[in-house]
Amino acid sequence: IAGTAIGALVGREVARVMMRFLNVTEAGSAVLPPFVLQTAWGTLGLGLGILVGAVAGSLIAAWFLAMRRSPTIELRVTQ
Repeated sequence: IAGTAIGALVGREVARVMMRFLNVTEAGSAVLPPFVLQTAWGTLGLGLGILVGAVAGSLIAAWFLAMRRSPTIELRVTQ
């Protein structure tokens, strides 16, 4: 959760800085037609949902694999 939150904040700041350069040409004049930023919120939500699902699936799989062994063997292996 912390990694996702930090990645979102850093990504937003990097995008904010980079978006300033899309409105002008290399000479500094405005681009024609004007640059319009549109976000596909459905696609963004789907990607985030897939990310959360992959993390949850990995944690559940790791838990099931760990619970199949006896606790003494599992502790001995992870020491």
